[in-house]
Amino acid sequence: MSLKFYSTVASPPSLAVQQCLTYLDVPFELEDLLYTSGRHMSEEFAKINPQKELPVIDDNGFQLSESNAILQYLADKYPKDQTLYPKDVKERALVNHRLCFDLSTYYKHICDYAVNPLLFDYQKTPLSLKLTRIALSNFNTYLERTGTKYAATNNVTIADFQLVTSTMCLEAIKFDLSDYPLIQKWYSTYKQENPALWKIVEPSVQILGYLVNNPPDLSKMEHPIHPIRKKKSPKRNSPDRRRWIPAERKYLADKYAKDQTLYPKDLKERALVNHRLCFDLSTYYRNICDYAVNPMFFDYPRTDLALKKTHIALSNFNTYLERTGTKYAATNHITIADFQLATSIMCLESINFDLSDYPLVQKWYATFKQEYPELWKLLEPEMLVLTACEKNPPDLSHMVHPIHPVRKS
Repeated sequence: MSLKFYSTVASPPSLAVQQCLTYLDVPFELEDLLYTSGRHMSEEFAKINPQKELPVIDDNGFQLSESNAILQYLADKYPKDQTLYPKDVKERALVNHRLCFDLSTYYKHICDYAVNPLLFDYQKTPLSLKLTRIALSNFNTYLERTGTKYAATNNVTIADFQLVTSTMCLEAIKFDLSDYPLIQKWYSTYKQENPALWKIVEPSVQILGYLVNNPPDLSKMEHPIHPIRKKKSPKRNSPDRRRWIPAERKYLADKYAKDQTLYPKDLKERALVNHRLCFDLSTYYRNICDYAVNPMFFDYPRTDLALKKTHIALSNFNTYLERTGTKYAATNHITIADFQLATSIMCLESINFDLSDYPLVQKWYATFKQEYPELWKLLEPEMLVLTACEKNPPDLSHMVHPIHPVRKS
């Protein structure tokens, strides 16, 4: 039975996974869920992925979402060489870092600036442009510091698959990359040296480019987060179509492993750990931070939307715990994923957030505290600091922050 790949056109994370499958010569059955159809938002698809996001793979019954976790799993299970996802601990750490950087910063900001305004009722803003430029500057600096041909090493790695598809979105809107010469060189090299892989990505440049002047009609879609653009009188035809700590923790667990449980060697168990790390970075911590933490320090209100996103993230995590039936987030043993998720939920405890609607999350969190008091001892003072900041917001009026609005004294 071949691997089943749930994807959609012009989706950078899906394109990254498709490149990986092609590179590794892994046969797969493509299930193309047309984004405009909203099939991925259905309750039926939620049985496959509670986050209702793409891509997802089903490898003989082993279902996995989060594109970074999928890439890591595929590269480990179907190794073609020693370069795509290096075994060397430091090289692998750099690859993991670039994957986390793409997820937390690079793709996030590019998507907010270049892609989301094409699909939903968002405007390109000076802030979203500034964040995109900061992300580009970061990546250009990483390329300068490593001095490598590709994003992490001198060979193509799974990190390049993600970063290329993110950069592709900027090409689609004709974004000028001349201020970032090393990115330009890297991107051009990738296209020239990997024509079979670029052939997978190139049509999406044209599709997204077309959407710039021809936004799709998503008025029939009910999205839980993104505002849907109201349908206008037809004028044109619409087409049918935190931080990088997870990388650090993977490096430490790989290099200084105390046992075989903290970061399992078993491919499926490790894939689930990686999935939970990606879920925390892309969804769980991000939404908790926006709701619970940022309003303590910066000039943000707590909004109904931020609360809704936090509830969705908690519901997702509760569902994952239900499906695995494990004591901890990914397995029956504590893993590096629990370190991330516990610190995220600690932020909610600091504001006395009621977790009673998420009994499995409550149970997991209580178990973590009870079975690992020495680890909780590290977190508890931080929780108390946040609790104090909740009651008495710190004065940061002297700070000039490049992104967050500083509260006036």
